[in-house]
Amino acid sequence: MRKKEIKCPYCGSKAKLVHFYDIYGKDATHPERYAWACARFPQCDSYVSTIKGSTKPAGTLADAQLRHERIEAHRVIKKVVESGMDQHSVYRYLEDRMGLQRDQLHIASSGIYYCRLVQQILKSLLERRCGTC
Repeated sequence: MRKKEIKCPYCGSKAKLVHFYDIYGKDATHPERYAWACARFPQCDSYVSTIKGSTKPAGTLADAQLRHERIEAHRVIKKVVESGMDQHSVYRYLEDRMGLQRDQLHIASSGIYYCRLVQQILKSLLERRCGTC
């Protein structure tokens, strides 16, 4: 069976497997890890990390703006977990509020709209649960 080719959603170029060092240079905190990056990187700033211990992409390629929104969505999820709700329940709550099927929400594959919606829903939940956690 042939591997599915990964393409950049921004410029259409093929993606290639690279070391974190190729993206982050000497600042790579995990140089043993890999990422899929647009073949035109760094001109096209699109990449996604791999699942730890594999070469499988953890989601879809993202530019700087989308990576920022994904990071912010994960930060809010972490705050809700720290407030006492387990991560599984957070995702179930989000899927219910967003009208998604179970296990359909995956931040690393989400676009800007869904990442911002996740942030909005969870910030509202935090305000109701604990004021300004």
